[in-house]
Amino acid sequence: MSTRIPWVSISGISGRNIVPGLGKALLGVTFTDNEGEESDTLTIRVAYSPGAISVPERGKTYTFAAGWRDGIGSLVGGTLSGIFAVETLRFSGDPNEGDTMEVVCRAADFIDKMKQAETRHYDTENGFGTFGKILEKLAADAGVSAAVDPQLASIEMPYRLRHNQSAIDFAADLADEVGAVIKPQAGRLVVRPRG
Repeated sequence: MSTRIPWVSISGISGRNIVPGLGKALLGVTFTDNEGEESDTLTIRVAYSPGAISVPERGKTYTFAAGWRDGIGSLVGGTLSGIFAVETLRFSGDPNEGDTMEVVCRAADFIDKMKQAETRHYDTENGFGTFGKILEKLAADAGVSAAVDPQLASIEMPYRLRHNQSAIDFAADLADEVGAVIKPQAGRLVVRPRG
């Protein structure tokens, strides 16, 4: 049985991994893969010392990747990844434990573009006769691609009306109808069967 060693990479705009530079100041990293259309979160917890650790500005983006390596350094299995924007900073501490800073980031996805309410219709005559075609159009309007499970993509939907509804809510309603889950992930709208 080989040894599995966790690895984490958090890169700023420069592409340089900040984890080695933080060294022992890095107290932990928590990645939460939220279900459905709720954005994933990334929390970076560091021992804070003014001047020694820079405080990131709100909106700053980080690219996150994590996974497992075997004892000789080769990747084992898949990796988790995404682009995250700083949303909140939390500072705490006490005389015995020292000061800590938590950098709470939210997936820097396109979900905000999909929250605008509109009225549109999707029908076969205009090339939207399937669940997959409708979801591809919703994603394209947000500037991203859709990764739709092939079995779900082929489900026929001859006509659907989106009346004064956001794209993400409309997509969630359609997904519920066909037994699917939608999720903004890694710059795509991912659609897979529920469960």
